[in-house]
Amino acid sequence: MELSSDETGYVEIYSPTGVLLNTDKLFGGVNSINLGGLQKVYLFIKLLWTMKSRPITNWLCWSKFIVLLVLILLQTSTHVYSQKEDRNWCFGYNAGISFTDINTPISFKTKSKNLTMSSSVSDGNGVLEFYVTATSLLSRKFLLRDSDNTIIPGSDSLNFIDNGASSQAIFKINDSTYYILHVGEYLTQNCPYIRCLNLYYSVVIKSSTYGFFVSKKNISIVNEPIETRFTSVKHSNGNDWWLYVHGLKTNNISSTNRFYRILLRSDSIYMPIYQDVGTQHISMNSIFSEMTTSKNGNFLASCIDNQKTIDLFKINRCDGQLEFFDNVTADINPYSCEFSNNESKLYITQGVGIYSNTLFQLDLDSKDDSLSKLNLWSTTDSLVRIGQLQIGPDNKIYMSSGYGNSLPNFPYSPYNQNLSVINNPDSAGVACDFQPFSFYLGDSSRALFGLPNMPNYNLGPTSIYAADAGNDTVFCSNISSGIKIGIAKVENVQYSWFPSTGLSNTSIAQPIAAPSEDTWYYLTLTDTTIEYSCQSRTDSVFVKVEICSSTEDLNSSESKLSIYPNPTQNILYIKSTSQNHEVRNIHIIDLNGRNVIYTKQSPINTSELSQGIYFYQVEMSGGEVVRGKFLKN
Repeated sequence: MELSSDETGYVEIYSPTGVLLNTDKLFGGVNSINLGGLQKVYLFIKLLWTMKSRPITNWLCWSKFIVLLVLILLQTSTHVYSQKEDRNWCFGYNAGISFTDINTPISFKTKSKNLTMSSSVSDGNGVLEFYVTATSLLSRKFLLRDSDNTIIPGSDSLNFIDNGASSQAIFKINDSTYYILHVGEYLTQNCPYIRCLNLYYSVVIKSSTYGFFVSKKNISIVNEPIETRFTSVKHSNGNDWWLYVHGLKTNNISSTNRFYRILLRSDSIYMPIYQDVGTQHISMNSIFSEMTTSKNGNFLASCIDNQKTIDLFKINRCDGQLEFFDNVTADINPYSCEFSNNESKLYITQGVGIYSNTLFQLDLDSKDDSLSKLNLWSTTDSLVRIGQLQIGPDNKIYMSSGYGNSLPNFPYSPYNQNLSVINNPDSAGVACDFQPFSFYLGDSSRALFGLPNMPNYNLGPTSIYAADAGNDTVFCSNISSGIKIGIAKVENVQYSWFPSTGLSNTSIAQPIAAPSEDTWYYLTLTDTTIEYSCQSRTDSVFVKVEICSSTEDLNSSESKLSIYPNPTQNILYIKSTSQNHEVRNIHIIDLNGRNVIYTKQSPINTSELSQGIYFYQVEMSGGEVVRGKFLKN
């Protein structure tokens, strides 16, 4: 990537090989230049090198440099600040947990007064921004408090309910705009049913002058009666959100299996779309149990407590549709449910209300029905009330519990001053290491029935919609007429390659490249079949032109390495396939150009990486550098 400009105020962006990528007027539309992560780093370095020789008196040149530098940094920041919004939990009575260090979470004191529902949000660095709280236990009045526990202006009279396990959540749209989605009572006195609930949204703005304030509140989204719970998952484009609520069985109908899904985008909330799928809900009692999505975004679980049923659905993250996958009918009255990180286990509690206090594990991979359900733990203490499950940023699952019968004056007890923890949720049976009442919340803090409903911000775009231009390669111009780039075609996807120089076709998945000089080729992939189409994705591949001495040089340098598994989840192996060359240094680079892992040996622990595409750069003992890509699931 190279920058060139003249005194007219126009700027040209070139690739490292001199291909003109974009021309724009500096103070008009330069912010529309779409730079990849590695390109931003290259451009930043190139800018510094270019300005090194410019006199400080050349004010126009330096002004261009400053403007472009700011724009590059702003573009990068939108990706950097999207990883740690779930790092602080505020819940129960004065309770809080900070996962700033996910290996050592610590408790802190809040002014939360929430019986069941709760939600909170942090900034991109993991610093608490604000949370939802009732004015007192059992109160139907709610407000927002910031990290200093100061009440946020305009947050009075928010229409929330406090008897739903997952009845609200906060969605950070950007650094200054937040949507709160919340289930609330009908804003009318004429409710024709036993209970009338609706889905609303409110908007919080962060001002550099005035701090946080509520700009809109209690705006109705779903105008049909719904249950108390809702859940969410990232859209396949990795930016927008799908929200799910379930219709309510009312006096006028005997049952319902209607889901409503709503698309939340950065600039709007779309009208709900309904879908009839799954078990018919025949009682209103199911409105108090929970539904949740898996951390990888593939599944949704819906607890139907008094019907002793848990529905499992596959999620199409591109159009939001649910596909009925399975249901578990067993002697369980499920209240809360949570998937393990790898989606192989589902944990279920029953304890709120009249049911026995029990934690179950369902092995979703088991082929033997007798092993599929396991009673992990239970208590006969009638004062203990097992509550909600929530997976943490550390991939452990936390369980809340109340204690006592005298609402709202629960006594302090080890049962409610500690959370229980499942330390290894992916493991079957006792190997999951369930530790009851093991995470201390503090002397003046108590858990009750709920934990925060935390959207998963770290879920990236789905791999089928992620562009892949293939691996960097070598074209031997003296003994080959061309080399294939790209990967196998995906149906109903549009391909566009740039530049066209040296390509056999610019609109197919795998064109033949025969450039006369080293060239970066850029692929834009767009899905064309779905109403809410996933965003177009862009990737690049580098073709190096060489005069080769033998047919051995035709093979890509990547063939000298063995990389597996790809896609990977927790462990990646990178090994040399040649006895004459050893792997010396391994760099793992993200799409923003950041070196996220450096090591000298394999295997590589990738468990801390977010989902998405990463580059590897491997330095061999002979001095050769091998590059390629892998996908982290």
